Amino acid sequence: KRFHGGLEGFMRTNKKQAAGDDVKVRGISAFGAGKMNEKTKAFARVDLYDPSDKAGDDREYLVIGGIDLALAEGIHLMPNFTATAYQDANADAEVIPRATLYFKF
Repeated sequence: KRFHGGLEGFMRTNKKQAAGDDVKVRGISAFGAGKMNEKTKAFARVDLYDPSDKAGDDREYLVIGGIDLALAEGIHLMPNFTATAYQDANADAEVIPRATLYFKF
């Protein structure tokens, strides 16, 4: 009742890609949320993505985290962020702050 989460992974083979080779695409995601009190939850997700087993520096890492504030029944404000980092040393990491307003009517 206080925590839920999961783990998901995938692997796909793209047949006859660059130079006629098969390319394996892989990823894994872990996610969860937990109650802090009756009106507040924290949530997080971490993704690891490898778009090609043929390239050595193409992995991507994504982190999402935030707080879910229940303002009233059916109304939630969720300040959150996404951060993306890349294995490639020439690619800059990205951090994006966000706010999500959810309402159900």
